[in-house]
Amino acid sequence: VQGALQVKEKFNNALLIFLAPPNIDELEKRLRNRGTETEEKIRARLARAREEFELTDKYDYIVINEVVDKAADDIKLITNAEKMRASRNDYDFFKGAE
Repeated sequence: VQGALQVKEKFNNALLIFLAPPNIDELEKRLRNRGTETEEKIRARLARAREEFELTDKYDYIVINEVVDKAADDIKLITNAEKMRASRNDYDFFKGAE
């Protein structure tokens, strides 16, 4: 989150997408199922996640990662739509006009 906000600060037109689990309980379940972190680290990550969720209003979009393929499709849709946003492209309607 901190890195993303720094990018947005330097590049005002940067597109920020917050990728979030469905809820905090699901995040905890995913962390525990990995079996790669200590109880202390899990608690620290959950605390950090709560702090990060409070910053979602700084993002342009929030994608809920309930199903990985669906979340990936959502991100593709967002990026494709943003490419077509008038303020982001240099389409010239009069190109080639005499």
